[in-house]
Amino acid sequence: MVKTENKIYVYELNGEKMILDVELTAKPIKDDEFWILTDGERKVGNVCANNVGTFNVTLQNDVFEFESIKKIQKKTNIKFIAPKESATPFASLLLKVLIATTESKVGAGAT
Repeated sequence: MVKTENKIYVYELNGEKMILDVELTAKPIKDDEFWILTDGERKVGNVCANNVGTFNVTLQNDVFEFESIKKIQKKTNIKFIAPKESATPFASLLLKVLIATTESKVGAGAT
């Protein structure tokens, strides 16, 4: 099991890592491309569209790939918040930093 500040979100069953059935909230940063996952108190991961048409859920240093947002909702307890009319300048900057960080981890083989 993987822990973050005494909270467990990922577990291993028969050698396969899975997302625990705990309600998490996906807050949109960029429409249909990037969301921040929170547990109601703090950021615990993110969801981002990738360049092959699927979506990656990054949670506690583990990456889970899903075919669509609907599949994420069906197979996990992640609730997606509807996007606002427009992102704030701070949210756009945060998105660029998080994408750069995620790409550097994936490029380094941290999947």
